[in-house]
Amino acid sequence: MSKIINSVIYSDDLKTCLGIDENSPQQFEIKLEDGIRTIAPDAFRNQKHIRKIVLPRGLKTIGETAFANCSRLEYCNLPDSISSIGEGAFMNCSFLTKMKISDRVEKLEPEVFSGCESLETVIFPDYMTEIGAYAFSDCKNLKNATIPEDVTYIGMSAFKNCENYKPVLPPNIQIIEERAFYNTDASNVTIPKSIKLVDDAAFGKCKNLYHISWFAPFIPKKEKMEKIFSERSRGFSYTDFREPKVEKHVYGFDNVLDDTSSKEMPESELDIAKNSVYNFSR
Repeated sequence: MSKIINSVIYSDDLKTCLGIDENSPQQFEIKLEDGIRTIAPDAFRNQKHIRKIVLPRGLKTIGETAFANCSRLEYCNLPDSISSIGEGAFMNCSFLTKMKISDRVEKLEPEVFSGCESLETVIFPDYMTEIGAYAFSDCKNLKNATIPEDVTYIGMSAFKNCENYKPVLPPNIQIIEERAFYNTDASNVTIPKSIKLVDDAAFGKCKNLYHISWFAPFIPKKEKMEKIFSERSRGFSYTDFREPKVEKHVYGFDNVLDDTSSKEMPESELDIAKNSVYNFSR
């Protein structure tokens, strides 16, 4: 049994939102009933006319692809009570510009905001630990999204083609999957001590990349490094901080493909580190 209230279908106990009644007049703004705990998978999928959705306090779960392809959706709040947002929940909501993810969400499922082309700002909860595959892929206008310190895993292509996003890796990150930051605006990247895996093309096609500071206990061979930082338009250098010792100078290479001559750089705080710097071409 179900109930229809203001064009929205609910379970008989009003605990689950099931979707839109196709026989009711179209609603451009939808406010879900208080007491709802769950939004069912695909509940509002492909409802291209909806522009605003207000979710109630007490909501706990948003199902898979619940709002996928709501291409004109401009606003949807995420109450602090939400603990789970399903895979692809807001995929291709191309008019969304800002989202604040509720504090109870510890893991961001795959493709949650994939294809949200207008999304500029994402506010993550402090205690999030995982960002799933393709979570923000093709969010080409994403600029403001500080990855929380507790994140240890970033999935495959999580930020792929976020071409205006300049990522800063959190200090506890352990795994960065294939193409995680492919075609982003990464430029000066720090690989922290916590890293266990950086997969192929994780920073591929980052056209403004010029320097890597490497603190992880392992360091890849040149061939692997070229795979991790593949498809660039220019070379880059890296500094190896694994075995600190006194050095008077840091040596580097110009970041252009046709210039492989070394140059001496001024003394700085980097003199206490071991500095191994390479110029990797495409």
